[in-house]
Amino acid sequence: MRRATICLFVPFLLLQSGCWTTNSPVDDSVGSGSPSKPVSSAQRQLDHVVLDAVLSDLLLYSGDDSPVVVSGKTPNELSFGVESLSNWLRTDDVLFEYREEPWKNLTSHQTQSARIAADDLVRRIESEDLVVKFSSNDNRVLLTGDWPIQAWPPGFCADKQTAIVRMTLPWGGWHHAVSTHILERDGDRWTVILRQFVYYP
Repeated sequence: MRRATICLFVPFLLLQSGCWTTNSPVDDSVGSGSPSKPVSSAQRQLDHVVLDAVLSDLLLYSGDDSPVVVSGKTPNELSFGVESLSNWLRTDDVLFEYREEPWKNLTSHQTQSARIAADDLVRRIESEDLVVKFSSNDNRVLLTGDWPIQAWPPGFCADKQTAIVRMTLPWGGWHHAVSTHILERDGDRWTVILRQFVYYP
């Protein structure tokens, strides 16, 4: 019942906020591509680590708002598409607050860092600075599948201590959800400090 309610009201909310488009985020004809310029090995490694952290979170998180949780059970594996999405986005799209509560729990510093990271995500799309040759350290992440999870290139704040990741996830047959994860870095570890799922019919 909860997901049905989300599906009913999300299109209206997105139209009001300017976030709704007629193009599905998983439409391959407009949504993926190859980088137009070389990506440094450091940036490539950072991209892979952050994406892996989000995928691991999806495998562990058991909240009923997760599109990959079925009957209260987390998945045994996930299918992930290695090519970046490159659909045009605005910073406000990336930071769209479907529910205010999770965003209110962020500190002012975390909110500011998340906006800088969202700006960087948008910049990377516009300059075709995409993720290349993704590989996962988790054997539960399969780089195959007919309708895999897909991601835009992650965005980072200037000091590389905050990241924002936006993904599309299939659910319930032919439907999809869009996720937003904000992460903070503590040494070599990245921790999710916000997760949000918005469902599309």
